[in-house]
Amino acid sequence: TTTTTTTTTTTTTQNENGVLELTPNHLLFTAPGKTVPASALSVGDDVLLASGKLESITSIRTVTKQGIYAPYTPSGTIITNGIVSSSFATIETDSKSSYVSLNKGQYTLPLLTYHRLGLIYESPHRMLCRHLTTTSRWNNNNNNNNCASLETYNSEGMSHWVEGPSRAYQWVLQQNVVVGGILLIGIVGLWAVFVILEWMLLLHPITIIITVGGALWLFFFWRRQTYYYCRIQNKTAA
Repeated sequence: TTTTTTTTTTTTTQNENGVLELTPNHLLFTAPGKTVPASALSVGDDVLLASGKLESITSIRTVTKQGIYAPYTPSGTIITNGIVSSSFATIETDSKSSYVSLNKGQYTLPLLTYHRLGLIYESPHRMLCRHLTTTSRWNNNNNNNNCASLETYNSEGMSHWVEGPSRAYQWVLQQNVVVGGILLIGIVGLWAVFVILEWMLLLHPITIIITVGGALWLFFFWRRQTYYYCRIQNKTAA
C-alpha cells in the first residue's frame, strides 16, 4: 500500500463497463500499435477495446486519490474494463506525445515510442521471469515460481526495476541534445542485445542453430572477402 497522492484521469466510453482510471502520463491505445498519453485524449477520441474494435470516449474527468498500481505484463499491455492500455507511461511531465523526446520535447526520436522503449527495457526482466524462475533449483529455493519473489518496491510503491532507469533517463533529459541523444541511442542499442537474446530463447532450438549458423557464415564470408580484397590491393600497389 502506498500513500502517494496521484492525479488520475477517468475515461468513460460508450460501453457501460468502459470506465478506466489512469495517470495523465499513462499510455492508451487509440488503434492497434498506436499509443498516446491519457492527457492527450479528448471526448470523442477513440480508444481500443479488447475485442479489437474502437470506441469513442464519452466523458473525461480528473480526480485525486491516494495509492497507485502500475502492473507490468509480458506483453506490455493490460485490459481494464474492456479497454486496452499500455503497461508503460511517458517520463516527461505533461507530455502530449508518445514518442521519446529530448531537450524538453523539442527533439523526438522517430519510430521510438515509450511503449516500444518500455518493451525493450523490460526484456531482461521478462527473461528472468520466464527462464530463471522456471528452473527446478529456483523452485526448490522459493515457495512459488513466479516473479513476485523478485519484486521489491520503494516507499512510493514504485518497482525498483523501474525506479533506477527512470531516474537515469530523467538525468539524460537534462543533458544537451547531442550528449543526451548519444547516451540514449547507446543504451537502446545495448538493450537491443537482450531483446535479440530473448527472441532466440523463445525460438525452437533448430531455428536458433540456423540463425546463429547463418550469422557466423556471413561473418566469415565477409572476413574472407575483405582478406582477398586487401591482397589484391597490396599486389596492385606493388
